[in-house]
Amino acid sequence: MSNMSYCRHENTASDLLAVIDNWGEWAEAAPQPGSESAARRHIIELALALTRALEAEGLVDALGELAEGAEFAEVYPEVWR
Repeated sequence: MSNMSYCRHENTASDLLAVIDNWGEWAEAAPQPGSESAARRHIIELALALTRALEAEGLVDALGELAEGAEFAEVYPEVWR
């Protein structure tokens, strides 16, 4: 299993980086609507929800910098699934 609990965040960060590295290539292929484009949209929604939750807790400043210890904060974005 790639996301075992002891290294879930490390593995997910690595997978997300791979997605981001190929983000432009996928867009250039002029994809059709479907499950892959829906998943791509879901990634964007999750990123926005997490960013907004961090901002609401004062863990992101006006310049977009994370506060010290932000990775330990308990935040609850409105969109999880």
